[in-house]
Amino acid sequence: MTDEVLADLGASEIEKRVRAVARLAQDPEAARPALAALIADSLSKPMARVWAAIATSQILDDSNGSVAKALTIALDAHEAVVRWSALVALGSIKAESAVEKIANHLGDHEEIPEAWFEDDCKPSQAATKALEAIGTPLALSLLRREGRITRP
Repeated sequence: MTDEVLADLGASEIEKRVRAVARLAQDPEAARPALAALIADSLSKPMARVWAAIATSQILDDSNGSVAKALTIALDAHEAVVRWSALVALGSIKAESAVEKIANHLGDHEEIPEAWFEDDCKPSQAATKALEAIGTPLALSLLRREGRITRP
């Protein structure tokens, strides 16, 4: 994985970010470790971390759960947009190992002005959707406990 492709994830031009995700998706095995490192790196640009999370939705996880682990680390990010992106990606890859950490964000109601493109732009809303997508008995019981779903 080239540093240039990873740097493009944080580019100001959306076309560069989209092309970088497409290139990363061509070789998931090589991309996963680099993306996991970028996502977990709190010193990396938030935009790059967000787009790395987006890319993981395309390449999924490996048998070691390295992507899920990195996304779980990103749940502690200072920037709400990074937390939101990690939550969305965890739901997308159905990261059962992260259910309890995801549930910790059901009360994270910080607004994300950068997420103008999304109606549900609070980490709490992304956490709810992630737990619904994962759908395990534990995930659903945590949602029920918080009053987010009422079905049995």
